[in-house]
Amino acid sequence: MNVVVHFPKSEKDKKELANRVAAIQADAVISYLDSLPYSREDKLRLLNDLNIEKKN
Repeated sequence: MNVVVHFPKSEKDKKELANRVAAIQADAVISYLDSLPYSREDKLRLLNDLNIEKKN
C-alpha cells in the first residue's frame, strides 16, 4: 500500500496539524489508561508522574 502525505505549508496549518496530532495522542493515552486494572487514584498518580518526568 502506498500512502501520499501532503504536509501543511503555512505556520497556521502546521500548528493546527500539531494540535490535532496531540489530541489523538491524548485520546490514545486516556483510552489505554482506562483499560488498566488500577484505581482512579493510581491512574492519576501515573499521569502526574509522567508529567513531572517530561518537565525534567
